Amino acid sequence: MTKFFYTLIFSLLCSVGFSQFGTAHDFTVTDIEGNEISLYADILDEGYIAVIDVSATWCPPCWTLHESHVLEDLHQNFGPEGTNQVRVVFYEADAATTMEDLMGNTPGTMGNWLEGNTYPVVNESPVTLDMSVYAPLGFPTLNIIRPSDKEIVADLYNVFDFDAMVNGINEAIGGEVELSVVSSTDNLDSNIDVSLAPNPVVNTLQIDLEQLVGSKQITLLSLTGNVVSNITTQADSYQMDVSTVSEGTYLIQIASKTQTITKQIQVIR
Repeated sequence: MTKFFYTLIFSLLCSVGFSQFGTAHDFTVTDIEGNEISLYADILDEGYIAVIDVSATWCPPCWTLHESHVLEDLHQNFGPEGTNQVRVVFYEADAATTMEDLMGNTPGTMGNWLEGNTYPVVNESPVTLDMSVYAPLGFPTLNIIRPSDKEIVADLYNVFDFDAMVNGINEAIGGEVELSVVSSTDNLDSNIDVSLAPNPVVNTLQIDLEQLVGSKQITLLSLTGNVVSNITTQADSYQMDVSTVSEGTYLIQIASKTQTITKQIQVIR
């Protein structure tokens, strides 16, 4: 009952859409894998944009943000394995939270917060972040911190679309660091199309190539243009195995002698 009450209060507060913008206080924390993270030394002083998600496992709006996968997509595309411009950190702000809560094994949690996530998760007791700075009106607060002056420049807690999140960060940072995303707009003759099914996809993506003639090159790309896989086929259809690909948003680029088509897919687990 107590947690329900606090969830309701925080949900109402979060709807205001306000964050206490100003200088981000430095912190050093240790994630659940035992890795130490210093906001200034490891992130901002290295020129990375900090994206600090302050949430609680029992908070419905926090779960909505988590389930949108935009933070994982940011990490995959702009983190260490992508363009290396962003560092995403999930900070569990309820000191009573356990690993069982994070894994979704207790009645008081919204689900498994670790499944499908590869960015750092911090679960401390006691909580060391100053909540008057990092979550002044409750959870979730998605702090976007600019590296040059260490200012919290946005709270994008209610942005659930990847492209909108990237645009929001770029606007907030003010051109200091530009996150670029490959366009998913199709370059099509009006009479030619390629179908992809199912989308979202879990294991196998069926690609219909009937309308393209000759050799076709099929490339799976991250949203920043990194090549995940690449094959060439003469066939009229192709089954792409994505079972080992991390969850997130990707682009499928199909190129023939006369046509290049780019479409967006969602890999889910």
